[in-house]
Amino acid sequence: MEQTRSENATHSPTVSAVIINYNTAELTKRCVDSLEESAYPITEILVVDNASDEADQDKLTASLSHTDLHFLSENRGFAGGCNYGVRKATGDYIFFLNSDAVIISDTVTKLVEDLKLSSVGAVVPQVRLEHDHDLIDKGIGALDELGFGWHPHHLRPVGAEEVPDETCETLWGSGCAMLVDCAVFDELGGFDEDFFMYVEDLEFCLRLQEDGWTVLYEPDSVVFHGFSQSVKQKVDYGKNSFQIYHQNINRAKMLTKHFPLTLLAKGLPILILSFLYWNLILAWRDGIVQATRAFSCELQYAVRGLREREAGRNMEWTTEIQSKSFAEYVGIGLDKEDFYKTVKDDNE
Repeated sequence: MEQTRSENATHSPTVSAVIINYNTAELTKRCVDSLEESAYPITEILVVDNASDEADQDKLTASLSHTDLHFLSENRGFAGGCNYGVRKATGDYIFFLNSDAVIISDTVTKLVEDLKLSSVGAVVPQVRLEHDHDLIDKGIGALDELGFGWHPHHLRPVGAEEVPDETCETLWGSGCAMLVDCAVFDELGGFDEDFFMYVEDLEFCLRLQEDGWTVLYEPDSVVFHGFSQSVKQKVDYGKNSFQIYHQNINRAKMLTKHFPLTLLAKGLPILILSFLYWNLILAWRDGIVQATRAFSCELQYAVRGLREREAGRNMEWTTEIQSKSFAEYVGIGLDKEDFYKTVKDDNE
């Protein structure tokens, strides 16, 4: 059943911005500065620090003394940090923005206009690369039958024919920059905090649609994003066990929590191969102990997903799941390997 929002809730919505800081004080300062230049008034800017180093916290305090700062005693991950920020926020709408991203004057205005539509639960902008404003980083979100989410227009030119130039629905959008209705976010329980990092935005968008809400992509709203600056200072992309580990355990839960059981059963052999492949990569890079830990957590998360499945959900979104051949999945795995090596070289 399609959800609708009352007119009173959309008359003149206030917006709270939530930014997660983890050893990125200088980037966070720049992000906050851009929000303060927004044509649409930002009621409050909440910066949630995920237990950064003391030196970084000192920088944050010195440079953003006028901002609503919250220092957590432990790193709760992206999902946990965002949920904390929402609990402290007072706005009708919440604007999640990565610390390594900046907006332009009318970014938020266009997102708010879209979110006022009665059936819309979240809106995402067109995210472009900061080092090349003519290339897209994130936008429309796609999903395949193995639970891998991606942005099909990543690194495509802004004016490319295949890139939508009008507002449209999308299966999911990146939490790098996302405007959500606070009441809807709370009603759905926020981001799943089992997802320490990665996949939490995709999973939340699936819950939105299963509850009758739509997710919109707004190409006229633009955000500029630095490539993984918000995490790379603490993640060795050369080995990248952090990303592989979290993406795969989260993928395991997302699959069993949301995908039709018939689809999971049909694709079980290649699903098993996909998890085996990445666990072998972990074993090769970090040893059998790390790979065994990942395998154990994948099983635990898969069981959690099954336990959290809800009956009576709107499953229309499943028609957007894309199928690929075995050869294509092999290519994806090899491409990811090349990607990790490239990022390592860039960071050295």
